[in-house]
Amino acid sequence: MRILYLCRVFSGLETSLLSGSWRPTGAPTIYKVMERLATGPHDVRFVLTTKGVGREFRTAWTARGDRLLALAGFRRPMTVLAYLEMKGLAGRQLAVAVNGVVLRKEEFGSTTVSDGDRMEVVRPVGGG
Repeated sequence: MRILYLCRVFSGLETSLLSGSWRPTGAPTIYKVMERLATGPHDVRFVLTTKGVGREFRTAWTARGDRLLALAGFRRPMTVLAYLEMKGLAGRQLAVAVNGVVLRKEEFGSTTVSDGDRMEVVRPVGGG
């Protein structure tokens, strides 16, 4: 079975992401489910988004681009979606290209952007 596990970066996961080592705190239900899925027999992808709840949400995650992370002590890599969220573009109609290659919307979460890559984001604007 293939499973896509998607959740926002909550404060208890930030410490692990920033340190590179799996040491989550708070919300044990969420990280216990993640640990169980990571050690199970299924093909699991973990995707975390920096989009919070409400306008006041702030995250310590400041990376400007999406990242694929392998954390010590956690068996599966995690993708952190940051760029479009930080720019306030998530959920909008967009065209995105990385190094001149236009991405399909389905590829937004699976494409890794590295330092030095050129990313172009275009959105339609109406008017007369």
